[in-house]
Amino acid sequence: MKIEYISKTPILYMRRVGAYGAENHLLMETFKQELRNQHLFQNPTILGIAQDNPLTTSTEHCRYDVCLILNDTTTSAKFPLKYGEFTGGKFAVFQLAHNVQAVADWYSELDKLIQLYQLTPRPTPIIERYQDKMIKADLCEMLLPID
Repeated sequence: MKIEYISKTPILYMRRVGAYGAENHLLMETFKQELRNQHLFQNPTILGIAQDNPLTTSTEHCRYDVCLILNDTTTSAKFPLKYGEFTGGKFAVFQLAHNVQAVADWYSELDKLIQLYQLTPRPTPIIERYQDKMIKADLCEMLLPID
């Protein structure tokens, strides 16, 4: 685990609304293909953000965003990509294997990790971060917003 400060940054994103699950993976694949089609998929940093807690939000209203961090603010993108802003902040960053079981295990251990590292989570969404070099090594990062 490491602590990282991320600045507010422009993003391109796509969103789906509905129950979390396989459709989120499909959105991610559609997003990456759209980035390739628009020649925007060079050394990407992609974020997956489950905007809502399915324990407190009805499944038909849960929002999932996939985002591309823009390093060049002059990037020209077309529909269905939308421009937005990632608010950034302070995060505890956990690196793990990029597979369903590793992510599920991380979530099931999250309370223990928070206690172990004496973290104070912020009430904002946990971020999945996929960087090109890590994807090639079958790794991903989970970013826990903290105070």
